[in-house]
Parts: sequence; structure tokens; C-alpha cells
Amino acid sequence: MIYLRVTIISLSLIITLLQFHQRTYSTDKFNKSTFNISPSYRVLPSDSVSQTETNITVHPHNPDIIFSAFNTKVFNSYILGSSISTNGGINWFGTNAFAPFSNAAFDPAPIIDINGVMLYIAIANTTGNNYGAVCSYSTNNGFTWSDKIVIQERSADKILAGIDNSLLSPFYGRTYAVWSNYLTVPISAALSFTANNGLNWTVPKQINTVITGHYPGGCEVATGINGEVYVCWASKITFAPLNEDFIAFSKSTDGGINWQPTDTALNINGILKSNFNGWGIRVNSNPRIAVDKSGGPFNGRVYIVTSSYNLQPAGSDADIILCYSSNSGVTWSPGIKVNQDPLNNGKVQFFPAICVDQYGGINITFYDNRNFPSVGDSCETFMARSTDGGETWNDFKVSGHAWLVKSEQGSPGYMGDYIGITAAGDKIRPIWFDDKSGIHQAWTCEVTIKPIGITQINSNVPMKSQLKQNYPNPFNPTTVIEFNINKPGMIHLSIYDINGKLIDQLLNQNLNAGEYRIIYNANKLSSGLYFYKLNTQNFIETKKMLLLK
Repeated sequence: MIYLRVTIISLSLIITLLQFHQRTYSTDKFNKSTFNISPSYRVLPSDSVSQTETNITVHPHNPDIIFSAFNTKVFNSYILGSSISTNGGINWFGTNAFAPFSNAAFDPAPIIDINGVMLYIAIANTTGNNYGAVCSYSTNNGFTWSDKIVIQERSADKILAGIDNSLLSPFYGRTYAVWSNYLTVPISAALSFTANNGLNWTVPKQINTVITGHYPGGCEVATGINGEVYVCWASKITFAPLNEDFIAFSKSTDGGINWQPTDTALNINGILKSNFNGWGIRVNSNPRIAVDKSGGPFNGRVYIVTSSYNLQPAGSDADIILCYSSNSGVTWSPGIKVNQDPLNNGKVQFFPAICVDQYGGINITFYDNRNFPSVGDSCETFMARSTDGGETWNDFKVSGHAWLVKSEQGSPGYMGDYIGITAAGDKIRPIWFDDKSGIHQAWTCEVTIKPIGITQINSNVPMKSQLKQNYPNPFNPTTVIEFNINKPGMIHLSIYDINGKLIDQLLNQNLNAGEYRIIYNANKLSSGLYFYKLNTQNFIETKKMLLLK
């Protein structure tokens, strides 16, 4: 059976869209960039259906196509919802009752694969009271969806997914899903993949070893530039204090067939609680993972973010902690505190989500109550960004409002377990849920990155002049060009088409010796091969770059 989308544009949606068009942007500087933050808005407004556990993804080749998904609660039953935009977030359509999973479902994992096929992956009722891993796919941007496809028949929990979109990968195009498998004794971390747009899935495979007294929870997957598959999860303690003790990590270099698990990769003191910060809600330290595929200086670096407390560098309250690996998980950096409020100030940050943008910037969104005076007061959504591989951070509020943290209506102690973030082109899109409208709803905004034209990234005198390969490459429509000059003087940086015609003059000025970065926007050019040329008093070099629109 094929399920048709029925779109009802409510008055509240029309008002939201009008507000969206009338928004004004704030501007600030961080890490040698400027950014604009749009007003917050709901992706599928409802006055009666609550929405939690928000997630979001963007088409890998068309940043105007955005797919968001969330838990919904209809008549005290959890189903699932979705909202889709095909014009860059200006208009959205969707449903609060995703038809293929209509008989109880949760834990949404939206994916758009390299062919533009939308995959809605989730935990759903399969037969009787069995809750397993499932998928439905759409080949027409969410207008119709396939029947439910079962990945694992029962006993699955906390599923997330990712695609292999690296042109260098021998497994380019695969979609991987990971979850906690309660069919095994003890509980295991499981993975399955599809190579044909969700139609067929491999037999679930265990990817972890077992630590006595622990079980895996909150699995997430990301892929590397050469087809590596990386999975992380929280090793949760089965006895008091019942929190997360480690972040585990497992990798595969043969497309998910064989695995190298490290079940104690990162040491944390997790925040798993049922009455967090006096709010009467449960929280977790489920980790999130992302890989830099920008082609920049940190290309291939793996990032894991989680929440921790009472363990450095976290303070006595919950903080967001990031670790990175530059060698595919063999070793990891010490923890880095992401949120920039003072340590041990009694304020909490939780539910982080992470993505890496085309410039190599790391973007993390999270909940934060730093701006409110006491326990039990309001909370806001923040975003932190780093452009130096995670060493330093700037953070700022992205929600246009605050809200009281509380249980979802009819679900004491529960308000959802995660939020999401994605990036494409110059736009970063966090998505979260809060009850500002009177009921828990999925909210988003757009953070538009505007890197400053030319930046000196190092004033040390290089050994030699050098023009580096642009990144990303291919690109659409912006790319980063870096170069070194070892003597001060007049510098020319030019763009030429394939026939040698001058297209653009990026630089024609005196510069001191040092290392430089420039952002080039080819929005006015058509797809094709171009050349960029650096010309100094004692050095000339030309390189190729490919624009694909």
C-alpha cells in the first residue's frame, strides 16, 4: 500500500510563515565569521498534538530539501510525525500521524540518501506488542511513502542512522542504522545497512563486546572519508548509580562487515537521572558523533559529544564535553568543555547534538539554563561553534524564547531524549522541542554563516609560498582557498574558466608574510571546471576546482 500525504494548512501555520518572512537578523562575530540567526518557528504547528525527540537532515545535493521528524502523541499513544520543506525552509508540509508506522512508534531517524530517497527509520510496533527497527521510504520528497519494512522484528530501542556520502568511499551510497538490541543476552549494539534505498536491509550484526555490569544505549553512526563506519554509544551501568560510565566506540573499514570495538573509549560520569535538576524529568548522556569531510585542515577527524559532571573538564553541574580523534578512533583527545558559561556555576547543559559544516566548523546545539536564577526556572536552546577543530568555542542562544522544563502532558517524567542539528551550504539548522506554545512542539531556526572574506590564520613566516587545494571540492556554491606567502608584497588571486578567461579577481592587494584563508562564493557561476591562480612577486601556482550545482 502507498500512503498519500494530506496537508492541512492551519491558521497557526499561516501566522508562523508570515512571521518567518518578516524576521530580522541579528549579527555578531565569532571565530572570524559573522552569523545571522532567524526567529524560531514551529515546523508543524499544532495546538493538540505534542511533539518531542526532534531530528533533522538535509538533502546531500540540494540544500533546499529538508526532512524533519519527531515523536508525536495522539490520544495518549505515541506515533510519529514529519515535516518537510522543498524550498529551503520557507514553507513546510507534514503530518502528526506518519501512516506506515501508525500502530505505535517512536525514536525517529530521518535520512535523505545520495539518490535523494527519503528514509524514515524508527522503532515501531511490528506484530502484537513487539517493537522493532523499521523503515519506510519515499522517492518523491515525502509525498507518498512505502509500506513498513522491518529491519529487526522486535526488541530494538534508540535507533539512529547515517549515510555514506563520500565520493572516495568504496561503499558510497549505503545507509547505516544502529540501535540497542534487547534480543541478545546481554544487550548488544546492533547495525544493519541498505545499499538499495531502504528496500532491503542486511541481517543485524553485533558490533560491540561486553563489559560486565554494563549495557549499550543511545547508539549513533557516522561515516568517514574513505568509507569507514564509526559507531558510538553510552555504556550504562546496570547497578547503582545507574548512570553512564564510558562512551564506547566501534569502527569498521570494510563497510560494516567486521568491527573493532573499544568499549571504554572515553571516560565520563553520565547524567542519567529521573529527576534532573529538580525538573522531574529523565535525561541521559547518550553521545552524538560527526566526521569532518570538508577537505580542510581537520579533514577526517572524528568528533564525539556527550554530557558529564563531576569529572574534568566538566564541573559539578552538567556540562557539554567533546573529544576528537585524528586517527580513526585509535586515540582520543582529552575532553574539551563546549559550553562557555563559568565552571561550577550551578547551571546545566544537556541533550547535545552535533554536525560539521562544509567549512569544517563544528556545530553543537544543546539545552541550557544559564540565564535563569534558580533551580526549576526556565531553559533555552543554545548553539556552540568551533572553527579550529574543537580547541576553542563560542556559544550563543538560538531559541527566540525560554520555556519551563516539564514532563510531556500525560507522560510523567518524560519529555523526550534528544534533539538534532544539520548543516548544508551556509545554513546550520538546529531543531528542538519545548512547550512555549502551551504544548511540546518541534521548533527550529536558521543560523546563516557568513565567513569574512580574507583571514590571516597564522602570522608566522612560512618556509615557502604555497597554494593549497580548495575545500570542499567539488563544492556548491562556496569553497575555502588557503595559501601561504613567505615574503610581503602585492598578492593576486584570480579565478579562470576552462578557456582561460578571467572570471573573478579575489585578491589584488599588499599582504604581509603568513598563512591566509579566503571564502569564495561561486553563486553566479554555472557548474563546471575552474582554475584559481596565486601570483606573488616570487611565486605563481594554479590549481583546479569543480563547481557542481
